[in-house]
Amino acid sequence: MTDTLATPVEPIQPTPADTLRHAALYLRRHGWTQGVYYARRNVNEVTGEASPNPTPSVCALGAIAMATYGRPVDYPFNPGHIDADVFRYTSEVLRDHLELHVFGPPEHWWEDRATVEDWNDHHAVSIDEIIETLEAAAHEWDSFNGIPTAPDTATEHTSGGAE
Repeated sequence: MTDTLATPVEPIQPTPADTLRHAALYLRRHGWTQGVYYARRNVNEVTGEASPNPTPSVCALGAIAMATYGRPVDYPFNPGHIDADVFRYTSEVLRDHLELHVFGPPEHWWEDRATVEDWNDHHAVSIDEIIETLEAAAHEWDSFNGIPTAPDTATEHTSGGAE
């Protein structure tokens, strides 16, 4: 009899594309906010009392943080968090995508150097744009790194008839 537990198993690290897709899914399910990473409290409409929210609406970086850490954390960039390197790298992939496809040349940036936060908090940005951009950045990362992606099932057609 062999001891199968003797061989250590390395955990599988998600790619930035995986994390970006999970962030987009989180936004679809729980909503979007601006100005803060997380809308931390639920407010009871009848009593007005606030209670902690384990699945708050989030900004773009908050969505990446929820996809990375699985819960709200005080400062997602804190290197002391487990998987902080995953969060940081995924955030950089998103920022690079924005610089190439959204911000345009530096003279069009909102400040000296536009950030993910600037983009998320801009008055003209919508949740749909945030989600589309997260998914586009994920697809771009996969393409650049030679990882095949599944076809878009929304545009996939089948003949349905006999030939």
